[in-house]
Amino acid sequence: MTETAKLKQSDSSNASEVKGIDCIPVHKDERGEITEIRLNGNFAGALFTTKKGYARGGESNPSSKSLIQLEGKGVWFLIHPNGKREIVEQKGSDVLRLAKDTYHLFVALEDSMFFRGFDSGKFEKPNYHPELRKYATGEADTKELIDEYEKMKLAQVKRPTEPIANS
Repeated sequence: MTETAKLKQSDSSNASEVKGIDCIPVHKDERGEITEIRLNGNFAGALFTTKKGYARGGESNPSSKSLIQLEGKGVWFLIHPNGKREIVEQKGSDVLRLAKDTYHLFVALEDSMFFRGFDSGKFEKPNYHPELRKYATGEADTKELIDEYEKMKLAQVKRPTEPIANS
C-alpha cells in the first residue's frame, strides 16, 4: 500500500497542494527496509535502512549515482570498472558519488539510513558482482569485511569529501 504525504503551501486565504511525495515500501527483511520515493509520480530514488552488521548492494548500475548517508555510519566496498578497489567510510550527511558501472557494497557499522538516487532519474536494473553480492544475501558473514576495514582503516579508507577515482 502506498502512503502519500502531501506538501502544502499556505497563505492567509487558503492552502494549496504544491507537490506530492509517495513513499512506497518495496522490501523488508532482517537487514532493514527499502522504500521507493516518488515525486509527483516520478521515480526519485530510494531510502535504505540497514541494521548494524548487515550489508546492501553488491552491484553496479549503468549510470552514476549519489548515496547520501542520513543516519548512522557504514563502509562502502567499491570495485571500479578498471578493477581498482577502494573502501570508503560514510557517516551522517556524507554524500558519496559513484561513477557508472562501479560495483558497490554497503556494510552498516551502526544502524543506518541512506538515500540512493540515480543521475538518470529512473530505476536501473543492477548487475551483481558474485564476490560482493554474497555478503548482501547473507551467504557470507560481513564480519570478515568489517575486519578488513579495521585493518586498512588508517592506510586506505577515504572520506566522501575526497575525490573518488572515476574510471
